[in-house]
Amino acid sequence: MTLALDSLLFLLGISFLWYGGNTVVDGAAGIARRFHISELIIGLTLVSIGTSLPEVVVNIIASINKESDIVLGNIIGSNISNTTLILGSVGVLGSLSIPQCRLRREINFYVITLFIFLFCIFSPSTHSIPFWQGTLLMVVFFMAAYMFFIPKESDIAPTTSIKPSPLLKNILIFTGGCVLLPMGGHFLVKSSISIASTLGLSKSFISLFAVALGTSLPELATSIIAAKKGNTSLAIGNIIGSNIFNITLVLGLSSMISTISFSPILSTDALILCLSTIPFVFYLWFSSSALFSKTLSYGYLCFYCLYTIYIYVR
Repeated sequence: MTLALDSLLFLLGISFLWYGGNTVVDGAAGIARRFHISELIIGLTLVSIGTSLPEVVVNIIASINKESDIVLGNIIGSNISNTTLILGSVGVLGSLSIPQCRLRREINFYVITLFIFLFCIFSPSTHSIPFWQGTLLMVVFFMAAYMFFIPKESDIAPTTSIKPSPLLKNILIFTGGCVLLPMGGHFLVKSSISIASTLGLSKSFISLFAVALGTSLPELATSIIAAKKGNTSLAIGNIIGSNIFNITLVLGLSSMISTISFSPILSTDALILCLSTIPFVFYLWFSSSALFSKTLSYGYLCFYCLYTIYIYVR
């Protein structure tokens, strides 16, 4: 394939993932609202799983093709993008309100998930994540799903006078998105590997930046649109939920399909992921402000730009 054709397929893959992810989100959110579930729970569950589907699809295809650096790099890069680029963009473009519950339960669970992730990365298995660790991550995923999908009484949204859209329509929208996602994932993985080989770029850079950014587009679009409409609880819930499901569901499934043997340099990126999470976690833990800090939002955008430069020049 020529570079031009690879680039076209890469853009086509991102477009399919973006549109497919958005239709999955729209359908899932519409289904959830039929049952009067709060937007925070929608963001943490159906929306976050829906926007994580591109990562699931890309990583399953990459696992089958034994492209371990694509698998792990996509997960790390996507979570860094979610925390820095998306949270920073949403915070800069509008006022990002923090839910009254301050998501303490969910944030604590995410911190535990990160510790388990670091255990998998730095365990004695010598730069590999075998089947049993994938099984452990899947157990954590089911624990998260149980916790998020069993809402507290306060998570039930009051009935409104707004007529919900038809359930069948939402199911069809959701299904259409699920059809586009595997197509986009196939185009994205194949073209990114080919582009990396042609340009002499490492697969870790392609996965950490290009593929990760491409699969994070649904989260980016959904969170910005939600924040602009004043649904900031959905936006924050989407970011936290997606990060948890990327590590547990996506990495768990990928390593169960095929043992992930990754480049040692990705261990540094795993530490950077954890480092990028600390300000967000501490802000929710200790700040009494009802709005997310603009200074922290700008800082996150700068962090993402510096990280992109770092992975390019190293």
